[in-house]
Amino acid sequence: YDLMQGSSMRLSGAKIPFSDFMQMVEEGGISDVTIKGNEIVGHKQGGLGFSTYTPFYPDLPGKLIEKGIKVDVAPN
Repeated sequence: YDLMQGSSMRLSGAKIPFSDFMQMVEEGGISDVTIKGNEIVGHKQGGLGFSTYTPFYPDLPGKLIEKGIKVDVAPN
C-alpha cells in the first residue's frame, strides 16, 4: 500500500505566503517546485520543503525556469 498516494502534495513542508515564495525566487532560494493547479510545493535551497498557493499567474512557470528552478507540473 502506497502511503503517499493522494497525499504527496500535502506532505512537502511548511506553508509559506506567496509573497515570501516570490521573494525567495528572486533571491535564488528555491531549488525545485511542482505546480498542481494553484498549489505549489517544492524545496528551498538546502532541501527544506514548503508549500504555497498562487493566484492566477500564467507567466509563473517561465519566470521560475528563467531563475534556474526545476519546474514540474502535476495534473489537477
